[in-house]
Amino acid sequence: MKNYQKLAVATAGVALSFATIETNSAQAAIITYDFTVDVTTGSLTDTQYQGFFSYDDSTLTASGVESVGIAEGLSISFDFLGVTYTEADDYLVDFGFPFVEFNQGSLVGLQYTVSNNAIFSIFGDNPNGLGGGDQFNYIDETSFEVGNGSVTYSLRPASVSVPEPSAVFGLGILGFGWLVRTKFGLRR
Repeated sequence: MKNYQKLAVATAGVALSFATIETNSAQAAIITYDFTVDVTTGSLTDTQYQGFFSYDDSTLTASGVESVGIAEGLSISFDFLGVTYTEADDYLVDFGFPFVEFNQGSLVGLQYTVSNNAIFSIFGDNPNGLGGGDQFNYIDETSFEVGNGSVTYSLRPASVSVPEPSAVFGLGILGFGWLVRTKFGLRR
């Protein structure tokens, strides 16, 4: 009877570890995209500017058109003309801007407009009405000349590697098999 008690305890331990794994795999992740603005027209032609944005992906379903704004944890840092701008600098911040837009789980782009210290906008020109995108416009405050550019995005690699639940499951089964084999003398 003692062997059956050990088997029951081992089985309960494995079951609890799987329940814990399932709970942890449902947690949200902070996703970060780096972006580069390449200016192609106007007084800033042939210059580049860098930035990044981060957000909590817990509200995204990868279905249809979705957006993430400040309320969902969006933060932005963009260096333009020696000044670092954040999400709080968007002139429509009181109306739900800026935001990052997705279509079927794929990044469409950022919708972000600043009109203090400098005037610039990152937006989309999608005919389907999507606001986020890969277009950049600015106004030179000395000449009032309008310039344009493009925006490219790259997903920043995650800094922590988490094993897939299927790998942990497989290792758990192997460990359980070893435990049964050694504890109950099931040797060949």
